[in-house]
Amino acid sequence: MRIELLRMRAGYERLAVQRSACRLAGELRPESLVAQVRDRLGSAGLGWLGGGLQALRRYPVLLSILTSVVSNRRRRGIALKTALIAGLVWLGRARS
Repeated sequence: MRIELLRMRAGYERLAVQRSACRLAGELRPESLVAQVRDRLGSAGLGWLGGGLQALRRYPVLLSILTSVVSNRRRRGIALKTALIAGLVWLGRARS
């Protein structure tokens, strides 16, 4: 009787480990990780950054353009100035 109880307990523990592994695999998917980061940024008051990450995921061409502009030394200054102006315009429109 004791051996059967131990076998049953081992079976339940195996099922628990399997469920935990499946849950962990689901939490480590890229979509889930990005959602967690977006939620944490939103709770920290940086929701706009999470929205930017979501836009980069939706439109990968934006990330490609951004990296090509930033990696080129000649264009880096122009890109930073353009981003600053765009940010100021966006802030101005958001307040009015």
